[in-house]
Amino acid sequence: MATFTGTAANETITPGFVSATVSRIPPGSLPGAGADSIDGGGGNDSLDGGVVTIRSLAAPATIPSSAAPAAT
Repeated sequence: MATFTGTAANETITPGFVSATVSRIPPGSLPGAGADSIDGGGGNDSLDGGVVTIRSLAAPATIPSSAAPAAT
Protein backbone atom coordinates (compact mmCIF):
# COMPACT_ATOMS: atom_id res chain seq x y z
CA MET A 1 0.00 0.00 0.00
CA ALA A 2 1.34 3.41 -0.99
CA THR A 3 0.23 7.02 -0.56
CA PHE A 4 0.43 9.59 -3.37
CA THR A 5 -0.18 13.31 -2.81
CA GLY A 6 -0.28 15.74 -5.72
CA THR A 7 0.00 19.51 -5.88
CA ALA A 8 -1.80 22.28 -7.80
CA ALA A 9 0.18 21.28 -10.92
CA ASN A 10 -1.21 19.10 -13.75
CA GLU A 11 0.13 15.69 -12.72
CA THR A 12 0.01 12.02 -13.63
CA ILE A 13 -0.31 9.21 -11.09
CA THR A 14 -0.57 5.85 -12.87
CA PRO A 15 0.94 2.37 -12.51
CA GLY A 16 3.47 3.25 -15.23
CA PHE A 17 4.39 6.81 -14.28
CA VAL A 18 4.19 9.28 -11.39
CA SER A 19 5.02 12.97 -11.94
CA ALA A 20 8.10 14.25 -10.13
CA THR A 21 6.02 16.82 -8.21
CA VAL A 22 3.93 14.08 -6.51
CA SER A 23 4.89 13.03 -2.99
CA ARG A 24 5.20 9.21 -2.76
CA ILE A 25 5.28 7.15 0.41
CA PRO A 26 7.22 4.92 0.22
CA PRO A 27 9.55 6.86 -2.10
CA GLY A 28 9.68 5.51 -5.66
CA SER A 29 6.44 3.54 -5.32
CA LEU A 30 3.86 3.17 -8.11
CA PRO A 31 0.11 2.55 -7.75
CA GLY A 32 -0.87 -1.08 -8.11
CA ALA A 33 -3.37 -3.73 -7.12
CA GLY A 34 -3.09 -2.90 -3.41
CA ALA A 35 -5.21 -0.39 -1.51
CA ASP A 36 -3.25 2.73 -2.47
CA SER A 37 -4.32 6.22 -1.44
CA ILE A 38 -4.23 8.83 -4.23
CA ASP A 39 -4.89 12.55 -3.63
CA GLY A 40 -4.40 14.46 -6.86
CA GLY A 41 -4.46 17.86 -5.19
CA GLY A 42 -5.46 20.51 -7.72
CA GLY A 43 -4.78 20.89 -11.42
CA ASN A 44 -5.87 18.79 -14.38
CA ASP A 45 -4.62 15.39 -13.19
CA SER A 46 -4.54 11.95 -14.78
CA LEU A 47 -5.12 9.33 -12.06
CA ASP A 48 -5.18 5.53 -12.41
CA GLY A 49 -4.62 2.85 -9.80
CA GLY A 50 -5.80 -0.52 -8.49
CA VAL A 51 -8.16 0.45 -5.67
CA VAL A 52 -8.24 4.23 -5.36
CA THR A 53 -9.22 6.38 -2.39
CA ILE A 54 -10.51 9.67 -3.74
CA ARG A 55 -10.41 12.64 -1.39
CA SER A 56 -12.84 15.47 -2.07
CA LEU A 57 -14.29 18.40 -0.17
CA ALA A 58 -17.24 16.19 0.83
CA ALA A 59 -15.83 12.95 2.25
CA PRO A 60 -13.35 10.23 1.25
CA ALA A 61 -14.77 7.40 -0.83
CA THR A 62 -13.16 4.16 -1.95
CA ILE A 63 -14.08 2.82 -5.37
CA PRO A 64 -12.50 0.08 -7.48
CA SER A 65 -10.76 1.48 -10.58
CA SER A 66 -13.07 -0.65 -12.76
CA ALA A 67 -15.98 1.50 -11.52
CA ALA A 68 -14.21 4.80 -12.05
CA PRO A 69 -15.06 6.87 -15.16
CA ALA A 70 -12.68 6.54 -18.08
CA ALA A 71 -10.20 9.37 -18.61
CA THR A 72 -10.88 11.61 -21.57
